[in-house]
Amino acid sequence: MIFTKKYEPKKVDNLFTEKEKILQLKKAVLERRPVIINGPTGCGKTCLVHVLAKELNYEVLELNASESRNKANLEGVLGPGSKEGSLFFRGRLILVDDVEALSGTKDRGGLPTLISFLEESKWPIVFTTSDISDFKFSKLKSKCSLIELEKVKDIHVFELLKKICEKEHIIYDPLVLRELAEISKGDIRSAINDLQSLSSNKQLDSLEEVGKRERKEDILNSLKTIFKSKEINKVINVFNEADVDLDEALLWLDENIPREYLEVKDLNNAYDSLSKSDVFNGRIRKWQYWTFLVYRNFFLTGGISLAKSRDYLSYQSYKRSGRLLKLFWARQRNMKKKAIAEKISVKMHCSNKRALHDFIPYLQIIYRHGETIDDVELSTDEIEWLRTE
Repeated sequence: MIFTKKYEPKKVDNLFTEKEKILQLKKAVLERRPVIINGPTGCGKTCLVHVLAKELNYEVLELNASESRNKANLEGVLGPGSKEGSLFFRGRLILVDDVEALSGTKDRGGLPTLISFLEESKWPIVFTTSDISDFKFSKLKSKCSLIELEKVKDIHVFELLKKICEKEHIIYDPLVLRELAEISKGDIRSAINDLQSLSSNKQLDSLEEVGKRERKEDILNSLKTIFKSKEINKVINVFNEADVDLDEALLWLDENIPREYLEVKDLNNAYDSLSKSDVFNGRIRKWQYWTFLVYRNFFLTGGISLAKSRDYLSYQSYKRSGRLLKLFWARQRNMKKKAIAEKISVKMHCSNKRALHDFIPYLQIIYRHGETIDDVELSTDEIEWLRTE
């Protein structure tokens, strides 16, 4: 059985969608108002609709806009479906998937037909799209509520993949699994499919196949270009050609500069350039001055490349920064701590800050001595954190 089907969410609580967005959709469906759900590929738009419909005991009439593109096809499906009663006297929800696929000469009449059904339908209609910015959708947007979904965070994708690995008894390297989560760019469906295809032997230790598909140029080649090349224009554009996050690139460079540059002066110049890149990055984050991005990129690439006083011809085996995993696990621990504090604050009617400082230390002592407090309703992971941290 394919993992995406086997591990699809059964309840709204299992979704990564914000509760506010779920309640917004639920309210619109119950009031039978049309809705557009817009968000990046794989963020759970269609899944959200199906899970909510199941919770409300609604049947879902689904059509894909890319398959039912013209007026005749849409009327053939939506005509009866939007006006007739539901089977077994249940509510009905009409889902039009990938509405952005309505484009081109084959779709004449398709969009106006959808808009006309908004007024005629006795059931709520939900549209999903990954790009609703086109002007031709302006009339549709004016008649619908818009719910914007965000890209699923890497940490959430990682946790889901980790649970699947544990349930399927897949042996995995946490660093590789984290990288798989990052490569997915928030596309949960893609991440799960990749996990299944890469772990057919119940082991996940390499992302070579995914890397070849996802990246235009490997990070190691990018480092080699920066450290070895004399063509400054090529060096400056190296991260434009490679699908590499600049924050991750900074850590890779920080780890490998001492392996490449052996002269003290060169090391000093390289780290000076790296620090300036980080300074501009801080200004971008703090003040949203995105014009500084060009300076950040220059010091990260050309600045480090020009830092050397001579060519270093020897081959170096570049290594991934250990900080990535350390920062990742530190963030993981901090998130568990905050989650526990939130539960305590509800039970004790206090602030999260007070729960962190005044109650968690005592809870740790209690749990380390083998005692438990059922009223707090902690998860297994959170109990383990209290006992070991």
